[in-house]
Amino acid sequence: MVLQQGDANEFCPRGTTVELMNRTTIPTARIKSVLLSRQLRIGALASCVTIAATISSFPGATADSRPPAKSTWSIVKAVNNPRVVLFGVSCSSSTFCVSVGRAARGYSSAAIAVVRTSGRWSESLNQKVANWATELSAVSCPSSRWCAAVGSVTSDFFPTPLIEMWNGSRWRGLSDPYDYTLQGGLRGVSCPSPSECVAVGSRFIRRWTAGVAILDGQRWSFRTAAELGNAPNALDAVSCPSLHFCMAVGTQGTGRKSTTLAEEWDGAIWRVVPGPIISKTSTGARLLGVSCASSAFCMAAGVEDDSSAVSGIVERWNGRRWQLQSLGRGLHGASLQSISCFRTRSCVAVGYSNVGHGDLTLVEEWFGKAWGDRRNPVPDRPQNGLLTVTCIGPIWCMAAGGAGESAHGRAVLILRH
Repeated sequence: MVLQQGDANEFCPRGTTVELMNRTTIPTARIKSVLLSRQLRIGALASCVTIAATISSFPGATADSRPPAKSTWSIVKAVNNPRVVLFGVSCSSSTFCVSVGRAARGYSSAAIAVVRTSGRWSESLNQKVANWATELSAVSCPSSRWCAAVGSVTSDFFPTPLIEMWNGSRWRGLSDPYDYTLQGGLRGVSCPSPSECVAVGSRFIRRWTAGVAILDGQRWSFRTAAELGNAPNALDAVSCPSLHFCMAVGTQGTGRKSTTLAEEWDGAIWRVVPGPIISKTSTGARLLGVSCASSAFCMAAGVEDDSSAVSGIVERWNGRRWQLQSLGRGLHGASLQSISCFRTRSCVAVGYSNVGHGDLTLVEEWFGKAWGDRRNPVPDRPQNGLLTVTCIGPIWCMAAGGAGESAHGRAVLILRH
């Protein structure tokens, strides 16, 4: 593998100061020794070496090139329960990940969380509130000792927010599911640092509006985001690369009269950011995932309906406006559910396609130029759906979702790049 000056800093977490000579060739067997011989903070050594070794497993690839076709995804077994489906995943390193979702129980469900440490997955939360539908929709882990997971508890009336906090050994609930003054659920969360988070969803105040929950230290505060028009607004995902910038995406309107919604936060005020025209025949559109490397670079993924079928869409933010991206062969009959970018160098969007063969896993990859897809990277599973993805390096990614439709839900499917 060939590394240019500065590339090593892309492979390693912030705070490392690895210096390499320009165009230095590093054999795979020497990666660890080379890194050890440079200036590297001890706290970041393990994850830095792990990520570098992962990249080196693709012979001849550089940080800016597309990995060869043999860089396949593989299944990682998480929970052996056919009634579980995972909606969110977050990894603070290649050895620590958390995935959240729900486990169906008759006509209700319980919120579930599984934690991966040193290659092993274990169930760490299985919470049920009365006989109601309880689920966790998203999770964000800035470290292995601190995570925030959000979702909703739905009774016979309105959903209420669900918030769970991870301290490195156990979960602690920070919301009251019986507090009906907070009508609405949370669907996305992003924590740029421990004790600092922004969560988004919807909130009912005379009508459905875009809602946000902000954690400042130890206290969550619920607010209403900016409004677009008089139709219902909802936010599905948020990405905060810093404490002073967040981008949230979702939808405005309902059904065939809906349009994409994007809102920017500067640490104090939310404002609506106009999106591009999806197509002249579009009858509905929604952004379901977003990932930002900075205030000048974001990618968002979702789905649009043109009255004949749904199609996956990707938009790019350049700091001033959103631009619709070309997706190669197109994603007619497909839906993109989540997206994750490693800085400004690579992005992965996941979802599922349905073209007469049931749901097939769908992975869209971007390495600085054009988007390319890998449909059904796990062909031995006939009905799959990927709902979430996180990338902590230009190559290393983890995705989750469900597989094998049943009357009780979908089994867990975890994929690793």
